[in-house]
Amino acid sequence: MDEEIDLKSSSPMSVKTQNMADFWDDLLEQCRNQYEFNQEFANHYQDQFMKNFKRYEELLREEIEINKQKRTIIRIFAHNVAEWAHLKFTRPTNEKKSQHMYVTTKNNQLRSILPNHIISRSMMRKLREQDSWCKNEKMFEDEHHIGGGFCKDADYKF
Repeated sequence: MDEEIDLKSSSPMSVKTQNMADFWDDLLEQCRNQYEFNQEFANHYQDQFMKNFKRYEELLREEIEINKQKRTIIRIFAHNVAEWAHLKFTRPTNEKKSQHMYVTTKNNQLRSILPNHIISRSMMRKLREQDSWCKNEKMFEDEHHIGGGFCKDADYKF
């Protein structure tokens, strides 16, 4: 009774096993493909954020350089304003009112000359530091309360 066993014929169990193996192979392949796809995007974003970070560092260096230039320019500006004021105005006495009048007059004249008629606080501070005639003047001209009020119109009635 030599019966041959047909190995090629598959029983229902081996078909299920093969189907499961194919399923897992397909799933594994999909995972690999998804991983490679995600890696490509991850690499793309990494390249992008590295470019952004390098540009950020460049901007920081530029900002440092610009700040140095601003400090230099404001120092030169303040020196030139002090020289201009010393030629244009009379030196104030040691009295507070005289110094106040000098600073107020100088700043008002300066505002009328400058574009937009604005002098920033930091600029005012530097102007005061650079001008030997107003070293004793501790407050900004805008902070003084000497005079008849803040209205420009003298005919204004309250």
